[in-house]
Formats: sequence, structure tokens, C-alpha cells
Amino acid sequence: MKRTTIMLFEALVVLLIINGATVVHAQAGDPIQIEKEINLKAGELKLGQPVSPTRRTDPPRRVLSPAAEIWMREFERGRVYRFPQIFGVVAVQGAMLKTWLARGGERGEFGLPVTNEVTCNGLEGRAQLFEFGGVRASNREVTFYPFSTANPFAPNDVFRCILPTSSRTKTETSGRFRVILTGFSVERQTDDNVLESDGKGDEVFIVAEVAEYANREGRSQTPQDPFWALFGDNPLLTLRRTLTSIVMGDANNQEVPRIRAGTAGNNGGLRTGDQFPTKEPWKQFGALSTNRLPMQVWEGELSGQGMVIIVPTIWEWDDGNVRAREQFSQDMNVYFNAGPEYAQRQRLYVREVRASDVFGAGDRPIGVLDEPPTITLYYDTAASAAQQSVKHGPGEFEIVYAGNTEKYRLYYKVERLP
Repeated sequence: MKRTTIMLFEALVVLLIINGATVVHAQAGDPIQIEKEINLKAGELKLGQPVSPTRRTDPPRRVLSPAAEIWMREFERGRVYRFPQIFGVVAVQGAMLKTWLARGGERGEFGLPVTNEVTCNGLEGRAQLFEFGGVRASNREVTFYPFSTANPFAPNDVFRCILPTSSRTKTETSGRFRVILTGFSVERQTDDNVLESDGKGDEVFIVAEVAEYANREGRSQTPQDPFWALFGDNPLLTLRRTLTSIVMGDANNQEVPRIRAGTAGNNGGLRTGDQFPTKEPWKQFGALSTNRLPMQVWEGELSGQGMVIIVPTIWEWDDGNVRAREQFSQDMNVYFNAGPEYAQRQRLYVREVRASDVFGAGDRPIGVLDEPPTITLYYDTAASAAQQSVKHGPGEFEIVYAGNTEKYRLYYKVERLP
């Protein structure tokens, strides 16, 4: 029995490393497509007929970023969750479901499921990982093994210490990484002003807000009140910067330097169906720059509890009025200076940034974002992301910015450096 338990934990650790480490950021989804994905998973697992509508869920106690958009639907014999990016579509069923519901479901001690069930090779029963622990279901019982820390994104101390010495592998704890914005696509161009005084079609630029925090292991810090964060420095905030790209679009006789992009006119201008800088904007093409695509927004070392938060946004250029950008950057300063503990636990909200684009009212973020998507990386999540192939190649991801009449898609890459 002891050897069986050891092998089980070893299997759970492997699952944790493979499936637990991920990059989670907000990404608006198409509810119709999301429901199709959920129904497909339910059909594969024979969970029966749906007994609830597909809806968003937001349990108060979460390890996953609160900004991550999570959808759920109940079926006769299980529940199916749809997460953004790497976690994908995850189901709870059978004996796992019965015990999980009896102990509070997604609001209980297990938290949300982060993997599907898997068979324990050579063992009786099945295993599944949740936000706050691993679960094993056998023919006789269901056992919950809580993590020693509420962090499913790294091998757990409890799991490590139970493994025999010969079975342990050396675990890397630090590495150097880089994040690059590689390009974008225009799925629905914005409602430009009727005179197109700023150029044909859309003219856009990218703003990347970046904050890096030092490894805080062994260091205590009381989370700061975000309302007072601007009046004091956070001791763990080691890097804070804003990167702004050159304007991309119609480059004809404009007072602001621009890069020609798009097909709306003879000299460019972005319209629905355009991609930039290539037809495959998720691929890195050309030399890296800090103000044009491909745009390097961060490079550095990650170890332990050190982390970097990147908030990339696409803005419509409209006469270069910077008031909205200044407001946005100030709100980002408040959020970042409040500290990593606050950033981990709270959604990122910014004051409403809107501009009526009829006669050149000012620059504004596409998608009119009050809750911008974030890229949050620790060592473990960065190492996993650099190897993951979700929709494109290894380490290549995308973020959707959508409003009522506009939709852009921004592509970025996480890569590990020697």
C-alpha cells in the first residue's frame, strides 16, 4: 500500500508539472463557440443532457487569475468548465463529482478542476487535480490530498517529500525568458470618423504596461492599500515601464511618423481582414524592437516567487491626444504599486477610457477595456508556456480585444533563453 501511495503521488506530480503550469489572462470568448466546446466534451464523456444554461462562473476563492473568463454548464452526470488558453475544457464526473459537490464544489476546499481525470498507470482508480489539491478515486473511496501551499502551478512540498530519493528529479527553479508582441489581425475595424482625417481606415498603436517583482521568498510584506499606492514605493517592484509603439496605418502626408500597414488605401490604413506585419502575425518576423513589431516588451530572470505582469493594449490613434493614455497609465501605477499580493488576488480594473471618434476626440483603447487582459508569469508558468502549442507554435498565444463594432487580435510569444 505504501508503494502504491508513493506511485500515486509521483503520477500526480507529473500531472501537476505537465498540466498545472500555465499562463492565464483574460480573453473575451464567443459564447456560441464556447458552448459548442463544452457540449463536445460532455458528449465525449457521455455526461447526458444539459440541465443548466452555459454561463460564466466566478467563485470567490481562486488561485487562477480573477481576470480569467471561466464558463460552466451542468449535465446529468457531470459539470464541464471552459477556461481560456491552456487549461481548455475540463470536466468533473462520477465519484469525483459526488465527493466534490458534497464538499462545496467550486466554492469548497477543492476549488475549480484544472485537469480532466486520468488513469493512474498500474494503479487502481483515477486521479484529477484541482486548484487546492489532488484527488484520487478508487473503487472504495475518494481521497483529497491538499497542497501545502495554495499554488497548483508548482511541484508541492508534500508531494516531493513522499517520493523516494531515487525517484526524485532535479527541479529547475530559475530561468531567463523573453516576451514578444509579434503582430495583430483586424477582424472588425473600428468606426472611424466620417472624414477619415487621421488617414484611411484604422491607425493604431500598441501600449505595453510592464511591472516586474523581485523574488519575495523569505521576505515579508504587507499588501499595500491600492488607493495609497501612488504615495509610496513598493519594495518588491523592481521594474516599471510603459512601452509605446509607433503608429501603424495610412502613412500618407501625416504629421506623426507612421509605419505603413493595411490595405485601406494606396498608402495603407487598416481595415477588416488585414494582418500585420505578415499574413501569419503569430510568427516572429524581423529584428526585435521596443517601438515596432516584433516588439520586445520584457526580458529577464524569473525564480521562486518572482513575477512579471504585462498588460498589452491596442489603441486607435486619433489626433495624438494623450489624456486617455495618461489616465490609463496612472491607473496601472496604482495597481502595480499595490504589490504582487494585491495583483494576484484582485481583478485589474481601470477607469472607463472612452472617446467619441467622430471628429477626432482622442486616442482610445480598442475594445474600450475597463478590465484589460494581463500576461502574468512566474518561473513555472513561463517555462510551461514557452513549450506549449495551443493554437499556433510553441509559446505562441493570442489575446482578443472586442467591442460592439470592433475586434482585433494581438499575438505574443513567450520564449526561454539560454
